[in-house]
Amino acid sequence: MTLAPKLTYACHSTDLSCPGSLSIHTNKQANPDVFIVRSDEGIFAYKNQCPHTGAPLNWQPDQFLSADNSLIQCALHSAQFNINDGHCIYGPCRNSSLKPVRLIEKHNEVWLFDDDLDQ
Repeated sequence: MTLAPKLTYACHSTDLSCPGSLSIHTNKQANPDVFIVRSDEGIFAYKNQCPHTGAPLNWQPDQFLSADNSLIQCALHSAQFNINDGHCIYGPCRNSSLKPVRLIEKHNEVWLFDDDLDQ
């Protein structure tokens, strides 16, 4: 018997522009612990934690992208990450990666896999 995965509602699909990013609170911490990014390549979710310092990546709510919206950028030290895989291509954490959070988009809603939120 296979159990269905437990999911946490993140947002409505229309809440996320393309390109765009959105802060998500899945727990009771002051800072959002997950963020979602939409690009032409799809929708991706990551833990809101820089691999270099562990600090949140955003400098303002929902601001995770570089000025040209082509990369995820850490506000603390300008490290830059690929949107589609979270791999750091510039900065002090180069060759490290953001922690991905699996998601599913169905019926115009975005849901996060609880197993990834607990890690």
